[in-house]
Amino acid sequence: MDKKLIFFDIDSTIISYKNEEHIPEKTVSAIEQLKKNGHTIAIATGRSYYLSTDILDMMNIDYAVLHNGAQVVMCNESIYEKRIGKRLTNRMCNEILKATLCCFAFDGLHIYESNISEESRDYIKKVSGRNDLIKPLYELSNSIFSMNLYGDSAELFNLFKTIKSIFVSDDLHEITSAGISKGKGIRRLTRLLNMDIKDVISVGDGINDLDMPKASGVTIAVGNACKEFKAVADIVTDDIDDGGILNAFKKLKLI
Repeated sequence: MDKKLIFFDIDSTIISYKNEEHIPEKTVSAIEQLKKNGHTIAIATGRSYYLSTDILDMMNIDYAVLHNGAQVVMCNESIYEKRIGKRLTNRMCNEILKATLCCFAFDGLHIYESNISEESRDYIKKVSGRNDLIKPLYELSNSIFSMNLYGDSAELFNLFKTIKSIFVSDDLHEITSAGISKGKGIRRLTRLLNMDIKDVISVGDGINDLDMPKASGVTIAVGNACKEFKAVADIVTDDIDDGGILNAFKKLKLI
C-alpha cells in the first residue's frame, strides 16, 4: 500500500463546529491509526501558526499549510512565505480603522485587532498560550500573511485590487496576497516531501477548501461541509461528530 500524505482543515473538520474546544474521539483515533500505518499527517488551514500550535502539538503533527497557503511550516520552521506588502497593509489598516469592522491581521509575530470581542480575545489567549500575542491594529507596521474581516466589508475591496478575498460566509472575508490558495500550499509541501499528488488526500468542509481537489488524489468532504465543497469532493462522509473522518478512512482501507 502506498503511503499517503493527508491534509486536514482544522475548523469544523478536526475541531467540532459544535464546540471549538472539542475534537471528536473518533477523529483522534483515526489520525493516530493513520500515523501508526505509516501515513504522513499535515494541516491546511486559514489559521495562523500561533492559533494552530495547540492542534499541531496535541496531534503531534509536523507539517502545516497556514493562512490559506500564504505560509508553509515544516517541523516548526517556516519554509515558504508570501505576504501582503507593508504599503498595501498600511493602506488597508488606515481604511479599516475608519470603519467599525471587526479585524484580525497576522504578521507571524502578533495578531493585530480592531473591534474584537472580549470572548475572542480570551479564546486567542487560551489557544495560543500567550498573553502578549494581541496588539491594536493601529500599531501594525509590518507586512502580513493574512487578514480576517467580519462585517459588511464590500466597500473596502474595490480599493485593494492586488489582494485576493476568499469569501467564507456572509460576514467573513479572509484576505491574502494575490495567487495564494490552500491548493497551491498543499502542492508546495507535497513537492518538498517528495510525494506524488496521486498519494495526497485532503479533508475539508468550507469555501476556502474548494481548490483542494486540484492538489489531491482524493478529496473528502465531512458531512457538515458546505454544499459547494461537497459538490467537488470525491467522497462525502458523515458529520465529524458522527465519526465521519474515521468512517472515510476505513472506506479507503487506510485504517
